[in-house]
Amino acid sequence: MDFTGKLFLAVIEEDNTQRALFRVRPLLCEEGNITPEDLEELIDEGFLRVVPDKAEQHTFKERMRDLGQLCLINLKDIPPDFNKVRLNKNYAPNRGENNRYVIYSDAIEDMSGTEVFEVVSDPKVVKPTTAAYYLRNGGHIQGPYDSSGGNAINEVSFIAPDNHRLFSVAMPDEREKLFFWPSSHVDNGSENDVVNEGEKETERCQTQEEESSMSAEDKIEEIQASIVPYLKAEQSNEEEKVIQAQNEPAKHLVGTPIKNAVKRDLAPRSDHLNLHSVVDRAVRQSRPEEPSASIQNSSALHPVINPAEQFRHSLEQLWNHSESKQQAVNDFLSMPGASEILGDKVFGNTKYSMQTIMQQQLNQLEAERLSLMMELERIKENRTLLLKDAIKESDHYDEELLNKQKNLESVISTLDLQCEELSLKRTEILKDVNGVLQAGNFIAPAFGVDCSFEKTCKLIAEAMNKAGFDMTKNDIINLLIIILLFPELNLRAEYLMDAKLAISLLSNAVGGVLISDKELKNSVIIPGGDVPVFITAQEKTANSLKNRYNGMCTTVLLSDSKRILWPSVFAPISVGFNLQQPMPSGIRIKAHRLKEYLHEVSKETPEEVTKLLLKAEELLKTSFPLCLKQAVNTYLMSAQSLMEGGAAAAVDYAFASFLIPFVIENRLDSEPLRSICEIMPKASSVL
Repeated sequence: MDFTGKLFLAVIEEDNTQRALFRVRPLLCEEGNITPEDLEELIDEGFLRVVPDKAEQHTFKERMRDLGQLCLINLKDIPPDFNKVRLNKNYAPNRGENNRYVIYSDAIEDMSGTEVFEVVSDPKVVKPTTAAYYLRNGGHIQGPYDSSGGNAINEVSFIAPDNHRLFSVAMPDEREKLFFWPSSHVDNGSENDVVNEGEKETERCQTQEEESSMSAEDKIEEIQASIVPYLKAEQSNEEEKVIQAQNEPAKHLVGTPIKNAVKRDLAPRSDHLNLHSVVDRAVRQSRPEEPSASIQNSSALHPVINPAEQFRHSLEQLWNHSESKQQAVNDFLSMPGASEILGDKVFGNTKYSMQTIMQQQLNQLEAERLSLMMELERIKENRTLLLKDAIKESDHYDEELLNKQKNLESVISTLDLQCEELSLKRTEILKDVNGVLQAGNFIAPAFGVDCSFEKTCKLIAEAMNKAGFDMTKNDIINLLIIILLFPELNLRAEYLMDAKLAISLLSNAVGGVLISDKELKNSVIIPGGDVPVFITAQEKTANSLKNRYNGMCTTVLLSDSKRILWPSVFAPISVGFNLQQPMPSGIRIKAHRLKEYLHEVSKETPEEVTKLLLKAEELLKTSFPLCLKQAVNTYLMSAQSLMEGGAAAAVDYAFASFLIPFVIENRLDSEPLRSICEIMPKASSVL
């Protein structure tokens, strides 16, 4: 892998904290991705051991730890003759040093001078490893944002998902990360070409000093470290060839039947030729000398080569290599009649050997026949057992079917009883319908749907404020809490007719039923339904609907501003004539679900609020009724969690809706409460 003159994004880790050993792995080059082949050249998972430079012997550990998870390998400004990546002379996997190459620490830099951004989909789930990041939402990528605070840096820019500067990188822990490395807009080519000659000379001197400081033993170890891998590779290749030759299956003779080879004692082969054979071969291979006498013969002399001798000499050369030896055997067996001659040579008499092989095959077939007969006998013996097991299983299935039949009969009887009960209920419903038809008036509450407390408040506020009332969010929350928790409510306005309008708008907003106390006396209630029912009255009367309706039922006492009863809610009117006619929301809200929500958010009343209520009781020089105390405590437990302003706002509305109306209703002196209510705007307005 070539590092010369390049800039890399790398991951740094301290793999040995006791000895403060660091190593880096290149992730991304400024020109693009690093291929797996480049990392395989580095071996050992692609890491390089970081060794301290002479200039930072004392600050090496602190600077490496301050880099974080990512760093830069900067070799752009280093001349090619200055080799910052070298072989590790301490490379010893058996002793824990698994990094074959080293890199000097002066080539490792932080990322402050280079703009590299990690692209994440949610910085809260996956914390970015760079100082700034880009945010990805599907195919939409924008940024940069500060990793520490999440704020945009300068102007937010957008990049296309197919941008050629987006790189997907595989981290050492096999996770995939996406980085955006913008192209450099400054042409530094001319500046990089012109290098200060004084700096070159200084760096060259430093390199010479480092090389001169290396002892002869260090140089020998460095050379050995570079040669050992190649020697191991050649040794492993030779061992693989030997193992492959040993494991190679032997091929059967071509043209002969399958038979078992009979071992024969072969005569020992001489490892060397006798003297006569050596001299004879040398004479035949040498060019014969011409006779000394002059012979009158025009024929030329030529050496005669023995083909058998030439074949034996060539066979000796081929037999030293496994591949050529196998090829020679195959070529020899492919010759006509070679298989028969070789069979006679190995087995002796061909006819006798064939009879032996056939007899062996007959014996094997006989053994197989006997084995099959024994297996057949075993199957016959097991047949009776299998029949018995089948009969037992059939009996078990019969019992299961009988049990299922009994269960079905019990279910049918249960359904018959339920049908009788439904028939009785049907008769009662018909009686109620006849009573409704005869009376002429009936109340038929509908079944509502689940709706959140916040949405219900929004529907009520929208209906009332469009009609001309001026009610804040806390006013609506106060009104809805009193309706849900208490059976009676004193709804006041400047005029009585406005109070009637307010309860009508409230009923339409939540999909409730609105009926007067006079109409209730001549009406029939139809069972079922769970929407709120509001009964309007001008005097306190017994709620006769409570025992006949399972849903929420609230009696609303309507009055003007001159009359007040507890609990009381005042509906102020806005100024002007910009009014709208609100339409029914069309949503029927299930009241029980809202009431359950109030119990879920309720919590204990703070001690400071309790002390304030006791102080109010002391100033009035009277004790509040237990019914009032319970109502105020129930109200505060839910209101302090829902109102804007928390417990302080809940206490203000508790005084305005419960305590002060009680004081005025019972004609007590309310002046002592002014000192407490100075910081309570709602309570002060009631006083």
